[in-house]
Amino acid sequence: MKFQKPDVFVVLPFSRDWQWLRKYQDKYRFHWLEEPGFRCPTICPKFDLVKYVEKCSDYIRYHNIQAVLYSHDLASLVAACLCEKHGFIGPNVESMFLCLHKYYSRHLEIEPIWFDYIDFRSEDWQQKLIHYPCYIKPAFLIWTLLQYRIHSFSELEMALGTIKLELPSWFNTYYDFFNQYVDTRKYPLAVKDMMVVEELVINASQHVVEGWATPDGTLHVWAVSDSNYYLGSALSIDNYSTPSRMPTHAQQEMIRHALEIVHRHGVTGGFWNVELWWQEGKCKTTEVNGRSSSVWQNLYLGVYGKSLYQAMLHLSCGYLNELYLESPYSLRSDALCVGGQFHLITYAEGLATELFDFEFIHSRADLKITLLIEENDWVFQTRTSGACLAYFELFGENYESICYEAETLRRRMLKQPDCSPWLN
Repeated sequence: MKFQKPDVFVVLPFSRDWQWLRKYQDKYRFHWLEEPGFRCPTICPKFDLVKYVEKCSDYIRYHNIQAVLYSHDLASLVAACLCEKHGFIGPNVESMFLCLHKYYSRHLEIEPIWFDYIDFRSEDWQQKLIHYPCYIKPAFLIWTLLQYRIHSFSELEMALGTIKLELPSWFNTYYDFFNQYVDTRKYPLAVKDMMVVEELVINASQHVVEGWATPDGTLHVWAVSDSNYYLGSALSIDNYSTPSRMPTHAQQEMIRHALEIVHRHGVTGGFWNVELWWQEGKCKTTEVNGRSSSVWQNLYLGVYGKSLYQAMLHLSCGYLNELYLESPYSLRSDALCVGGQFHLITYAEGLATELFDFEFIHSRADLKITLLIEENDWVFQTRTSGACLAYFELFGENYESICYEAETLRRRMLKQPDCSPWLN
């Protein structure tokens, strides 16, 4: 009997989705709808998310689709709608909304850090007791856009001035969707122009527990990794590394904490990851994400020999036995080596060619560098942690050796290294 390829619909695909899914075209038939209004991390103001859901649903209805795959936050909302409409394995809309909306997500924690919200359309926020230093962020944007560390009332006023100009153009896409698919009587702040303000956690290490949920909500762990930041008040990311270097008892506690908070968000039938602070022997939740860390596909593949995209396909198609064999996590470590995904951060602004040596990377075919800019782009600063120009993965016998190699490469690729975190 001839093998029938499952028909899988890919929601709002990234370039890396194309890159990796083409490797599985012998086993799956992939479908997608081009959407010119979507270009991560930006969204065209005219992009109508509700109409996109309807277009996808119509396509699914007439093309015998059996599964849906998604790899980022906005896609998780669409995928949840499609799974509910068509009965696919996958998440539900409320759980994905709760993961996305960082204010309501905090309310699900047993012992959350201090948090509140600021209605930036009103001056009433000035009457609130804000605890400085603090951290402010939009309730539902990706890639740390318009997020700031704030140390005083004057800094907060200045940041809100920028936010009032930049943020509203992003909101309509989400608001229309929330009005259509989210119970706004239960979650009225879903459609309010607001920023989350919360405690600025310092003197804590950061980590990520990634896993997946079966259709009935049983939770499994995929990997535990470390988020390694440069020293300094900006807290810019240096690299993400796996496996975690934390001791076994700490990893066990992080896993326990992550499983509890994911369960509270009601995640089913999909991948999830929880970002955590580890401070004085205790866990605090940074945030919960209702999707995989697909940006770590290369990292996981190089360290564990396991493909995250293959695992996502297995889960979405209901191949759970195969998925159990894919999950690499073990407290004894199934790692083949140590791996890190290293970021190139700058605090400078200007033409990309003035900040980054494109000729060098074109001459190094052996380096797998993911560019987040193009040569004619203008680099702006939209967050206190700096602008990320590119990232690359390195693998070796120990963490220290790959960090040394990464620093050498970064200083060669950056044309203005004095504007990067290690000298601040």
